[in-house]
Amino acid sequence: RRNIVMLIAKRAEGSELMNKMYKEYGCPENAIEGDPNERCILCRLCSYACEEMGTSAISAIMRGTEKRIATPYDEASAACIGCGSCAEICPTGAIEMKQTGNQRIIWDKTFELVTCSNCGKPFATSEELKYVAAKTGIDNDIKLCDSCRKRELANKLSQFSVEFE
Repeated sequence: RRNIVMLIAKRAEGSELMNKMYKEYGCPENAIEGDPNERCILCRLCSYACEEMGTSAISAIMRGTEKRIATPYDEASAACIGCGSCAEICPTGAIEMKQTGNQRIIWDKTFELVTCSNCGKPFATSEELKYVAAKTGIDNDIKLCDSCRKRELANKLSQFSVEFE
C-alpha cells in the first residue's frame, strides 16, 4: 500500500488527501517530485459521473504518464451541461467549479444559473434543467432549489397525513 500511495502522491502532489495519506503510510520525505499544482489521481470518478448523467462531456485523454481527465481538445465541451457532478464527486478537489452570483464556470465554460422561484437562490444551469426535463419527460415549469423542493414535498405529505387521521 505504501508503494501505491507513493506513486499516486507523486502524480498528484497538490492533493491534500494524498499528502495526508503519504504521511499516514510513513512514506519517505524526499520521494515526491511531481507537479505541485496537480491534484488529479486518475480515479475517473468524474468521468463515470458525467457518463452516468448521460452527457459524457469529459473523459481520460492521452496515454501513459501524459494521461489526464479533460474535455475533447481541451476546449469547452458542447456536451457539458454545467451540472457540477464531476466536481462534487472528485475526492481530491482537482476539478474547479467557480460560482459567483448568477454564473457557474466549469471546464472553461460559463453557464448562467437559474434562480429558485421560491427563495431566489441560484441553483442550477438552464442547460441542466432542460436536459433533465428531456430525460425524464417532466416539464420543469416551477423551478425550485433542493431545499424548497423538499420543504414543498414535506408540506404536501403533512397535509396528506392530516387528511387520513
